[in-house]
Amino acid sequence: MKKVSGLNFIGICAASGTHARHAAEKFSFRYCATDEAEIINDPAVNTIVIATRHHLHAPQVVAALQAGKHVFCEKPLCLDQDELSEIIQAYNPSQAHLMAGFNRRFAPMVREMKLFVENIHEPLAMHYRITIPSRAEAEFLVRCAILSTCLAFLQTLRPSRYTLARWRQTIKRS
Repeated sequence: MKKVSGLNFIGICAASGTHARHAAEKFSFRYCATDEAEIINDPAVNTIVIATRHHLHAPQVVAALQAGKHVFCEKPLCLDQDELSEIIQAYNPSQAHLMAGFNRRFAPMVREMKLFVENIHEPLAMHYRITIPSRAEAEFLVRCAILSTCLAFLQTLRPSRYTLARWRQTIKRS
């Protein structure tokens, strides 16, 4: 990310001041904080990256969206249907972009698969298997995880503007 022009690392937050300071120095952030509200409410920040513990994702996503920030959140976006509803309520009136991360895109298996499909130019059918912990979580996973994970995975294997455009149409605001 350091090689991307026009990208400025403004603030970084961690639960511990020591960890925040270390990360700020290591990755060249302007400042560090232990309270995410300081970064979320900073007018110099237009995008929030959420890479915290899973149970913190939804409230941080909601707060960032309500503050008008674009959000990139590592999976999972949230842990249950109620949190998803809160995120949707914060997202719909906003003009912000919301993206769930696919942290396995650089895993050795994914890199190997990318090499395998790199020179295939005809349509390709793939089976993608996930484990659903319980029947009650199935609907939630179908709505959130499967779509974002599959599309991010395909985007990783065969990047194209068409795939991204189709994905954006799929998740259009209600």
